[in-house]
Amino acid sequence: MARFIGVVSGKGGVGKTTVVSNLSYALNELGQRVIAVDCNVTTPHLSNYMPNFSWRTTLNDVMKKKADIFSALHYANGVYVVPASLNLADLVDVDITTLRETVQPLANINSLVLLDSAPGLGKEALSVLHSCEEILFVTIPQKSAVNDILRCAEVAEEIGLKRLGLVLNMYRKKKYNLAQEEIEEITGLKVIGNISFDEKVIQAISSRSPLVKSWPESKVSQEFMKLAANLINIPYKRQGKISRMINRLFRRNQELTSRNYPILHTTNKDLTTAGDKILDLLAANKKMKISEVAEKVNLSEEEIYKWGKILEEQRLLSMQPSIFGIKKSKLVWND
Repeated sequence: MARFIGVVSGKGGVGKTTVVSNLSYALNELGQRVIAVDCNVTTPHLSNYMPNFSWRTTLNDVMKKKADIFSALHYANGVYVVPASLNLADLVDVDITTLRETVQPLANINSLVLLDSAPGLGKEALSVLHSCEEILFVTIPQKSAVNDILRCAEVAEEIGLKRLGLVLNMYRKKKYNLAQEEIEEITGLKVIGNISFDEKVIQAISSRSPLVKSWPESKVSQEFMKLAANLINIPYKRQGKISRMINRLFRRNQELTSRNYPILHTTNKDLTTAGDKILDLLAANKKMKISEVAEKVNLSEEEIYKWGKILEEQRLLSMQPSIFGIKKSKLVWND
């Protein structure tokens, strides 16, 4: 079953979506399947952290009953993303109060669903609070931002949500900033993640990639990894470059678990691992003939071709047709 975690802030500009994108990637590195949902439909930001922002189906389409939630699942940076539309016209007929029923079908998937909320306590933010079971607060060490968190925490308590704690973002030991102990005393929340200020975060956003992926050995990346481990209640030991390479090779040689690649939605609404196995092979080899893939996953070449079309539609890989037919055609991994 899925864990629905709302990621909220009382104030805009505290780096909430930065936390969501990096935390999602970090959780994925720790073996978790993650679905990040951009619930800020009026001013969506999550797409800005992804390599692709031209989505065929978005949360807006699902809310308007034009598609189901599985059609809006897109794979990027190791996690699933349900983006909100960047097109202003797509706000017409969107009722954010239906968010809970919109994301509910994800409940049967073994994953962590991170709901990236709009800041404050407006209609969008309240819809997130009513759609999750657990809440993670994000703030910066400034009094105005911390005071706003206090109001959000009170509402979350009234609703009966489990308060996981507070992520203190962009932290610097300056005289004008509140200390961690002061923030915990004001809010009544435990700081479970302390993310230092680092200009590399801005560089990572510009390159449309999580910092944890671009600079995995940086101090901030390790802080995100520690936060991710905290959320799933496991100890975290810092990994060096060689350790990470060994772990990734080990994972590639394992039988595919429920976490690595997308849950693919077929026409009969069954969730299958056939596409997962294909993606696992392509991630390791980058380019393979359909005949080679068929042999590895024990499916016919015609079945691999059909899966190739599905995966290509989701922009997870590309197909290179051959004049010699399906057997010689190739599947190419999309980085």
